[in-house]
Amino acid sequence: MLAIVGCVDLSPPWKLGQARDSGAGGGGADLAQTQDDVYPLSGAGGGTSVPSGSGGGDEEADGALATGGRGSGGATGSIDSPFSSDGLDEVGAVLDTGSGGAAGDSAVDAPLGGAGGNIPDSAIDASSTNTGGQGGSGTGGKGTGGRSATGGSATGGSATGGSATGGNATGGGGAGGGGGVGTGGATVSTSGLDLYYACDQTSGSTLTDTSGNSRNATLVTGTGGTAGYSFGAGKVNNALHLVKTSQGNATIPNTGLSAATEMTIAAWVYLNASVEWQRVWDFGSSTTSYMFLSPKSSVTKFIRFAITTSGLSGEQGLDGTAELAIGAWKHVAVVVGGGTGILYVDGQPMTTKTGMTLLPSALGATTNNYIGKSQYADTNEKDPYLDGNVDEFRVYSRALTPAEIAILAGK
Repeated sequence: MLAIVGCVDLSPPWKLGQARDSGAGGGGADLAQTQDDVYPLSGAGGGTSVPSGSGGGDEEADGALATGGRGSGGATGSIDSPFSSDGLDEVGAVLDTGSGGAAGDSAVDAPLGGAGGNIPDSAIDASSTNTGGQGGSGTGGKGTGGRSATGGSATGGSATGGSATGGNATGGGGAGGGGGVGTGGATVSTSGLDLYYACDQTSGSTLTDTSGNSRNATLVTGTGGTAGYSFGAGKVNNALHLVKTSQGNATIPNTGLSAATEMTIAAWVYLNASVEWQRVWDFGSSTTSYMFLSPKSSVTKFIRFAITTSGLSGEQGLDGTAELAIGAWKHVAVVVGGGTGILYVDGQPMTTKTGMTLLPSALGATTNNYIGKSQYADTNEKDPYLDGNVDEFRVYSRALTPAEIAILAGK
């Protein structure tokens, strides 16, 4: 096949007599100019025709720009083919990598310059790649001093600091310390925190109070020894494991609620079996004066909180709408204050009741305070011991808000 090759004008476009107006920078490219007019050099953001950059300037017969031309070039921003401090190589050669000029002069159709040039848009520009170019990774980018207008189409390229500012999130897991807890930066104040058992121990016969009030609990096995309790994997780090058949429980000397007109008692609980009247906790002094939380009552078969100063007949209670599930960690909380009682499961209110006139202070300084044991355990009723595990046990002498309960439950 016979190929016919036409004549190609290899004269560089800057050889066609366009003006070399020097100036201090102006607007964007004049798209009405011919291709001959839009081979921009360096500039601080604007200019007309072809101002020379730092090291640009008067043309030589071979088509390169001589050092020491009129303009001093630009400082930032770039598009297409940035020019170096040495101008261009011979006609048809590639562009040198350059750092642009410093100030710029006159109104240029398509200003270049910038801190290092740009990503090339053709093979002939291949050696001109440097930071700061069009779509480049550095400062300058499509932005300041770019093509379409003063300041370019964007400042600092297509994004600032990557895909997000400050990473995926701000705040992290929260703070609190000393018994406080938080999620995503939100925290529950330690105000009114009377005792806190994190249950993160690995051994020992004492359940350590980390609230700062030194209300350590004593771990007990009904038949003696240590068979009734141990520490193992929990909801948060370790947990207290209680064995029902060995009558394991924790006995608390002082709850801190003797004068409280409000209260919140919250914990994570893992049940091994569904047993009526076992206790998560039970604070009182006798079978006449007490308050408790049971995962399942024999009356409704649902989770139940009750408080009384006159025995069974005088109980004021909160009955849930289901028993506490077995084989899974569940967060339970009882809030009493202002005549209202709320029973929460997994951060959500299950039961709310007004007209609750009995307050924790009505019980006074209670002497029998248990985790995992009932006031009736040693009576003819013989309420069962807890068959399960307890973690993150907290007692407050104030009514926590729904938002605070949700944080404790990890919601």
